[in-house]
Amino acid sequence: MMKNIIYEHDISPIFLYIAMVESEFNTKACSRTGAGGLWQIALNTAKDLKLTINNEIDERYDPIRSTNAAIKYLYRINNNLNSWYLTTMAYNCGNGCVNRAIKRAGSRNLNVLMSANNSYIKKETKKYIQKVLLMAMIGENYLFKRNDRVGEIMHTLHRDGITPVRVRQGEELSTVALLLNMNQSYLNKINPHLKNGHAPYNRAYKINIPTSKVRDFNQQYAGIYRRRNEYLSINTY
Repeated sequence: MMKNIIYEHDISPIFLYIAMVESEFNTKACSRTGAGGLWQIALNTAKDLKLTINNEIDERYDPIRSTNAAIKYLYRINNNLNSWYLTTMAYNCGNGCVNRAIKRAGSRNLNVLMSANNSYIKKETKKYIQKVLLMAMIGENYLFKRNDRVGEIMHTLHRDGITPVRVRQGEELSTVALLLNMNQSYLNKINPHLKNGHAPYNRAYKINIPTSKVRDFNQQYAGIYRRRNEYLSINTY
């Protein structure tokens, strides 16, 4: 699912591994500083990226919305730095940090900035980009995928795609799970951004369901409201 979104945005699949380093692909991950979700998006950054955060939902924890927002953010950084390696650095320490490092070093060369002999970039960020590149090398190598933690995570990630579908305002996940004849705990798991197990009360809203359940959704849920002249759209990723 995440790889599909990344490919659609014409961005290197290596950036998938930023999420791995940030959260180990844990959609519920929350840092001590309050950054949250797969991509560990900070509160102010989330608001800037138009992710909704209120007492009902926190879209930093939505795997689809947060991935789209993170890609938007990466492109924004890259428009300033014009280097995907520097963009990866900046995702960890910020645009200003990287720009100041370039100015002090008098160079944009990654080897210069990453050298252990200088402190242009803080050690934490040096370790961060090394981890991203290492995870990318391991994750893309089939020989490593078979038995290690990376392989386990990647298998889970690609096991079943998820699809956003529109439900009525205030719709309970328990109702959707019942109509789709599926496990509610799994539906909760792929909608961690819904704090109270229901869509917002003030508007129709897209929730995530397994792609394998889209046909059932059309027949059992959307079909009901089409007969009532209500339209519920479906976007497949």
